[in-house]
Amino acid sequence: MRKSNDSWVLVAQRIHDLKRDARFKYISVFKNHGANAGQEFEHPNSLLTATTFVPRRVLYELRAGRDYFKAKERCVFCDIISQEMRRTSA
Repeated sequence: MRKSNDSWVLVAQRIHDLKRDARFKYISVFKNHGANAGQEFEHPNSLLTATTFVPRRVLYELRAGRDYFKAKERCVFCDIISQEMRRTSA
C-alpha cells in the first residue's frame, strides 16, 4: 500500500508544478491496464498529461454541471455520487 501512496504524492507534486506554467489549461491522470486499454504491457501504469487547452467534452460537462446547479441549486456530481452510493449499499 505504501508504494501506491507514494505514487499519488508524486502525482500531486507534478500537478502542482504543472499548474505554475500558465500555458497548461488542463491536466489529466488516468490508468491503463492490459490490451483492452491499448497497452502492450501486462502491468498497470498511470499517465499524467497536460494540455494547452481544455478538451471540448470536459467543457461540455462543466457547462452542463453549471446549468444543473442553476436549475436545481445542487451539484450534479454530488448527486451522481450519492445515487451510486445508495445503489451499491442496497
